[in-house]
Parts: sequence; structure tokens; C-alpha cells
Amino acid sequence: MAENNEKNKLDINKLLLQPLETSFIRKNFIVNFDVNYEEYLTELINCSKFVTDYGNYKFNQIEEQSHNECDITNGIYSLDYKLLIDDKTMENLFFHSTNISIDENNVRSFYRSKKTGKWRRYILLTIFRNVTKQEIEKIDNSSLQDLDEFQKLIKKYIKNIKMDKNILYFIPYNFYFKNTTMSESILNYIGNELSIHLKGFFDYRKTYTNNKDTYMCFVSKENMVFFKYEEKLNLYDIVALEKSKLYCEVEDICDTWGDCFD
Repeated sequence: MAENNEKNKLDINKLLLQPLETSFIRKNFIVNFDVNYEEYLTELINCSKFVTDYGNYKFNQIEEQSHNECDITNGIYSLDYKLLIDDKTMENLFFHSTNISIDENNVRSFYRSKKTGKWRRYILLTIFRNVTKQEIEKIDNSSLQDLDEFQKLIKKYIKNIKMDKNILYFIPYNFYFKNTTMSESILNYIGNELSIHLKGFFDYRKTYTNNKDTYMCFVSKENMVFFKYEEKLNLYDIVALEKSKLYCEVEDICDTWGDCFD
């Protein structure tokens, strides 16, 4: 009952979204240290219900993808990963984030970003907020020069919505409410709100896919939280981030004074 009372007091507009460090989402951003978000997601998935729900076989990354294969498979079920982030923000993160390198003695060095000055981080999640299926269809059928700034970002991402694959959309943010324990009840509340605000996104995907599954995930404090879309986003599983060795290594590397350059 206490959880329900706490949930009823929440306001989705007060949900905090803390961006993950660039090292967590940009492949091999750390010099001399191989990082690929697909690897730590796979480690976390192998500690989740994905394994027990799909034959009790662990998932492995598919190295050769010359024929548009998915990112991971366990021989029974295949899944593709898509970051829910736009290309322009990824480019800005690469040029404006503190650079990190590790030498053969495991000494970490931090350098100023490749570029200085003002830059913009778009939050694709909010750009899709309350955009209807019909509006996405219209954007898809329009030429870029006829679209505004945000519509152009949507148009460039549409190919990732229409893919006829089982997809896990990774939202690269830490979701939390201030001074609040992120319980299952509260995470379900977030899932319900996302379902409402992203209805156009899900309806559009449903139109272009043939009975393919749609999952979403994000970090929430010390956990990776997985949702499955079944007419709405249902909480699928919660996996402690410490279950991923790679995630913890990157976290340790980033947890330094290097951010003082930003």
C-alpha cells in the first residue's frame, strides 16, 4: 500500500534523466580499451529472463552481419540492439566529451575534448513524445528540406522503427526520481507513462513489422531495467549492473576527476 501511495504522488514531469557517459554508448571511445555497449547489454541479458524465456540458452553476439543478421542469438531467439539516440547527438558527444586513454600499464589519461564551445544534446525520447503514428507517417513521406529541426531527427531514425526484427531499444540515460527508491511499482509507472507518450512510435512500428517483439531498457540507479511492449510497456526484468563485468570496468574508468575538463 505504501508503494502505491508513493507512486500516486509522482509526477512524470519530475522524472530525472541523467545521460550516461559517452564511454558507455560510443563504441571504443576509450583509447586502448575496447568498449561496445552491445557487449555489456549481452552480459546483462544473459543474467535475465531472456535466457529462461528462450530455451535456457545463453546469448552470443553475431560477429558476421553481412546479411542483416541481428546482434545476438542463442540459437532459438535473435535480438537486435538499437540506441534510442540521434546521430547528431552521438557526433556531438564524440567531439565534446573528455577524451580518455589507457596505456599498457593501465594508467589512465584524460584530455580536453576535441572541440570546445556550445553544443546541443537532443533527447530523442522527448522528441518522439506524443507524436502520432500519422505524424510519423507524414514525416517519413516528406523530404528533409520540408521538415523542421526535430522532424528531421525523427525522419532519420524511422529506419530503426520499421526494422522487421526483434529489437531492444536502449535509452542511454539513468532514470530516477529524486529521493525515491526505484521500486517495481514506480518502474511500472514509468513504463505506463512511456507507453502513453510513445504510442505513435509503437503503433508505427507495429504497422511495419510482422509479429516481432519490441523491448526497451534504461539504467535506473544501480540496475538495468527491461520492458517488453505488449499493447503497453510491461516491466520485463531488473538486472543489477554489477552483473556485467564490462559495465563495471567502464564505470570505474569514468569515476575519476577527469570530468573536471568539461
